[in-house]
Amino acid sequence: MRSPVPDLSDPIAARGDDAQRAPSARREGRCARLGLFLFDCSDPAALRAWIERVPRSVEPRLAEIVVMLDRPPEAPLPPPEEIVGDRPLALRFHRPPRVSTPGEVRRAAFEYAITRPVDHVIVMHGTDAHPPEILEPLAKAIAEDPRRAVLVTRDRMGGSLAALRHRLLTAVQNRILGLRIRDYHTRLRAYPVAALRRIPFQLDADDALIDAELIIQLRCLGVPI
Repeated sequence: MRSPVPDLSDPIAARGDDAQRAPSARREGRCARLGLFLFDCSDPAALRAWIERVPRSVEPRLAEIVVMLDRPPEAPLPPPEEIVGDRPLALRFHRPPRVSTPGEVRRAAFEYAITRPVDHVIVMHGTDAHPPEILEPLAKAIAEDPRRAVLVTRDRMGGSLAALRHRLLTAVQNRILGLRIRDYHTRLRAYPVAALRRIPFQLDADDALIDAELIIQLRCLGVPI
């Protein structure tokens, strides 16, 4: 039995704006609205510096930014307006009631996303491991094919032995699933919300295996990757 999905009912909205309105994401023309979910970024100062680097060109498409904490904060969180500064961004913190596993936090993010007015969910670390500048080409890739789930390949796969093991495992997975993916383990991804609504992600693993299981579910559904 899977652990229950942590509650996301106690978010903090940035700048006093209700993120449900998401005014910056509703400009004229049909443009995919993006929900950005950040993981492993519990340090407010580091998060502030990361958000300052978010490309201005992406701002109109970001319906909201949700910082997914994996445990209750030890100290009070700063007001979101202190994090975003003068940027027109809606920021929320997800504060779980207890320490949560990677799979639980992922599922909580998806459960929340499918109730929001967003078209795509972007999941990434809010650290230099996933620099915010990648959001601009990622948003372009989403716009080119909104039906597609996007996986961003990591630059480094570890040492030579780890890289070899990675290539062998990837070749086996591609053979089984009939795909041509270079990195099944990347944590930087974008999922169409319409696809998330159709897969049973609530049944996925509590640990990092959830990332591989999501790919399998999307493949079974026929979602291009």
